Amino acid sequence: MNNQASAFADAAEDLVGIPYRRGGRDAQRGVDCIGLVCVALGTIGRPVDLLPCYEMRNHCIQRFCKLANALGLKRAYDELRSGDILVFKPACAQFHLAIVSNQGLAIHAHAGLRRVTLSPPPFAWPLFASWRLTTIGDLPWPQSS
Repeated sequence: MNNQASAFADAAEDLVGIPYRRGGRDAQRGVDCIGLVCVALGTIGRPVDLLPCYEMRNHCIQRFCKLANALGLKRAYDELRSGDILVFKPACAQFHLAIVSNQGLAIHAHAGLRRVTLSPPPFAWPLFASWRLTTIGDLPWPQSS
């Protein structure tokens, strides 16, 4: 298992119970599904300084694909692993992100329950795609020493 992916999954799981907040990017004030990913990435030393304006309600996911690449993620086509970022499609023109925990659960910011939760498989929504952390040497930005 990739240690960084496991740490990413742990960082996300540490956020379970914090409030859901649309557009939220701060663990103290609340997060949405994108904020959950950003905060967990920051916890493992991959801070997301500038997050472009992005809505998960879109007819296509091309903007998220570009964002994922900029964050040092790559598409995953094999079986799900700890730390994978899942993209669900709960409804037409709507996408939702979750992170796979080290126990195989989905960690996500649940708007209906108003908090970050853990959900066991089978997941409530169709899986559209998944992304995986790249190794440090593959990151698209320079790393400080």
